[in-house]
Amino acid sequence: QHQPAVVIAPMDEDRNVLLVRQYRYAVGESLLEAPAGGLEEGETPEVCAQRELREEVGYAAQALDLLASFWIAPGYCTEFMYAFWAQGLYVDKLDPDEDEQIVVERVPLVEASDLIRSGEIRDAKTIAALLLLQSKL
Repeated sequence: QHQPAVVIAPMDEDRNVLLVRQYRYAVGESLLEAPAGGLEEGETPEVCAQRELREEVGYAAQALDLLASFWIAPGYCTEFMYAFWAQGLYVDKLDPDEDEQIVVERVPLVEASDLIRSGEIRDAKTIAALLLLQSKL
């Protein structure tokens, strides 16, 4: 059982996506990922997306566009995810969660497919969000 979650593809005015590099204990390495997190009690996906943006990359978005929603791993998990494109970014930082050690990296959106193919990006929710954004643009 798992609560719903969001993944966000935040894009700046130069068409860079803001990704986060963080250590993931389950796989024993640092991964390059899109900002993401679980909905808190009573929170809408849009409110959660703004909170996660502020916590993980230090920005909020003037506009959120729902790219898609999907089951993460329906064979064994109830987690349902909402993927957003965040635009009109502006500085609005919240303190990160205590257990998060995050480094923000700006990646040109045009390079995202190459990073996926090379294995630099191996996180499924990030792959989905970036490919959805590329197909929209």
